[in-house]
Amino acid sequence: MSSSRQTSGILPAILPAIPSELVVIILQELDLPTLIRCKSVCSGLKRLIDDSVILQYKIELAVAGMEDGPPSSIDVSERLRRLRSYTKAWRGMAFAPDEEEIAFDGYWELCGGVLATSDGDSTLMFTKLPGPARGITLREWEIEDVGFPIRDFKMDPSQDLLVMLEFPER
Repeated sequence: MSSSRQTSGILPAILPAIPSELVVIILQELDLPTLIRCKSVCSGLKRLIDDSVILQYKIELAVAGMEDGPPSSIDVSERLRRLRSYTKAWRGMAFAPDEEEIAFDGYWELCGGVLATSDGDSTLMFTKLPGPARGITLREWEIEDVGFPIRDFKMDPSQDLLVMLEFPER
């Protein structure tokens, strides 16, 4: 008997002795090609991978060309649901319907999913653009009077940064 036959004969006998939760933890450490190859080892391993939410999330995330985000309060099953919704929308080119048109005159800046507008006076209006597949809802707020007429502004919401230029006095 060759060693490959012995290995393939031993593997199914060993797997039932190891708790499935432990096997999933081990499989999480594999790279994607190796994880996919494991699905062809035996039907039990394939079923374990197919039934594991965390392993399916890892596979579908890689297939979508994405990386997992930082730790959050959103559990893996919800992340998988959102990922599937997002990829389905892209596959079918079926995006969320337009909420409303945003009309404005004057200065504007779009950064990090936040649209900021100013009509040149001393007020800034902000709109956090929605992303249903990512669980982001529309949010609006404003800064009513910054104390001077705004000539221009730049922002970076990821740094909680807003820089404004004022019109010089004549």
